[in-house]
Amino acid sequence: MQRSPRVPCVWSFASENTGREGKRDGSYFALATKSEVSYTYTSNIAFAFSVFTAYTRWSNVTAVQEKLASEGDGVFLDRFNRLSFDGLSGEFLVRLLRRGPGQPVAVTASVEPRWSHVDFVTGFRADAYAAEFKLRTDFALAERLFGAVNLNYALGTQKFDIPNAEWERGSLINLSAALTAQVYAAEKQTVEGVFVGLEARYRTLSTDCGSTALPATPSISDPRSPSRSPATGSSPWRGARSSPGERRRRRRAGSTSPMPTAKSSA
Repeated sequence: MQRSPRVPCVWSFASENTGREGKRDGSYFALATKSEVSYTYTSNIAFAFSVFTAYTRWSNVTAVQEKLASEGDGVFLDRFNRLSFDGLSGEFLVRLLRRGPGQPVAVTASVEPRWSHVDFVTGFRADAYAAEFKLRTDFALAERLFGAVNLNYALGTQKFDIPNAEWERGSLINLSAALTAQVYAAEKQTVEGVFVGLEARYRTLSTDCGSTALPATPSISDPRSPSRSPATGSSPWRGARSSPGERRRRRRAGSTSPMPTAKSSA
């Protein structure tokens, strides 16, 4: 949410919804919702508190199935459909530079710690802890044309609610630039303004192998999608199961396959 401290002693509410959908391999749909209450303490300091929910529905998505099967003792599902409470976050914002006459640039810094209860790719239960540090710069190019440059750095750790699953760690750097134009303006109307914007992003994600340790927020999203695994095509192990002892023996032996390939009969 690209906001900054404004009028003191003002409460506000905002909701952001981020959806993802894919049908390249199976069927996948996810919707993450962030509902935020914020309070402007002074003209330069603000606080925010957010509640997250996550809805995830998928069927026969190879990458998602492999991810769940490879965590700890493994979970083996062909489909998933669940609406879940996905944790909380708090945010502290400080305006470092105010835009005004003779000063076209404004700068705001913030930090947002976050607790998550759902893995945002698979939708399965997972506890995660993360923190995001944000530096936001916006400037006026003309009376109704504005620009912004934002730098985000996030780090987090996550553990699936699966027996013998391990904690995974990840970090992300996101640099974005945007242009926004006000195409409609009115006073004392139901709609007082309409804005149209364009944004470009560059991001780099560093994680443990296969980790999705960073919880989902509108500004932290995994650039990967649950699409077809190029090495496997369709999943060779759907419906196949092995014992935890057998999986541990394969891991000690250095096997790279999360599941044994199912045998076919003539």
